[in-house]
Amino acid sequence: MFRLGKPLKITLAQGLIPVPLSEIRDFPKAVTYLDDNILRHVLSGLKNCVNLRSCTWTREGSLNSDILEALLQCKNLRELELNGHNIGNYDPRLLLKFTELHRISLIMPTVPVVSQLIPWLSATGATLRSLTLICKVAHEWLSPSFKRYLILHIILGIKHPHRWHS
Repeated sequence: MFRLGKPLKITLAQGLIPVPLSEIRDFPKAVTYLDDNILRHVLSGLKNCVNLRSCTWTREGSLNSDILEALLQCKNLRELELNGHNIGNYDPRLLLKFTELHRISLIMPTVPVVSQLIPWLSATGATLRSLTLICKVAHEWLSPSFKRYLILHIILGIKHPHRWHS
């Protein structure tokens, strides 16, 4: 489903111009495995989103390393919300390359993704303002690293159709 939202107003030297807010939803779970042609179009489209500021990619099994690499080309990306189940899908070390984010949200991260959090938080430097982790267990060893964030959400014990991934 593709939907155009309420237009944003941007001030330029020439005055206000409307810029549509675009949302792409319902990315098929298995398309990255089944249809290389569709994946090539998605990757090409992402690389053309030079002004992409926010990306939410939460469908389990639909995110892969190629998609993360394409998102790295979006130099204006400031918000990233991802499904944290990487096993068989993407290399969590790629997350360390997203260094200009203001907001990170991870849903049900696996142990390999959690193991990248401390280096990733260090790599984002002073830009990161909001961190959301949605998981079933607390990662107490992360707590000292959280002190500098303006907004921190750790949501534990949610009812989720999938068990904790390791």
